[in-house]
Amino acid sequence: MSEDELDPPVHKLWDLATLGIVPEQPSPDDDWTYKQYLDSVIYRDNQYWVRLSWKLNHPQLAVNYFMAQNQLRSQVLRLQRQPENLKLYHEIIQKQLDDKFIEVVTNHNPKEGHYLPHHPVQ
Repeated sequence: MSEDELDPPVHKLWDLATLGIVPEQPSPDDDWTYKQYLDSVIYRDNQYWVRLSWKLNHPQLAVNYFMAQNQLRSQVLRLQRQPENLKLYHEIIQKQLDDKFIEVVTNHNPKEGHYLPHHPVQ
């Protein structure tokens, strides 16, 4: 078999379209979202600050304050059974606060908004 005869079949091994993976064409909404993201990038205090992207015409997210609060409470109870992990966990959260990676929410309303439930990464 010649090299020319081998080339097309070998190429198909890494061709995503052959696997049925075809990239979507960006929609006008995607373009708007990307522009909003780029417009929100700020460099301040030796850090980049970026707003979360928001998609146009998205469905309203459910208010989930109590579910997120219960999940966090459950995690804290698990950690209290392992004091060394609770201490380490506290140190990590404190470092994230000190580095301004996270911030304390002071004006929350349990009847409004969507909260990101806390999930530890192991």
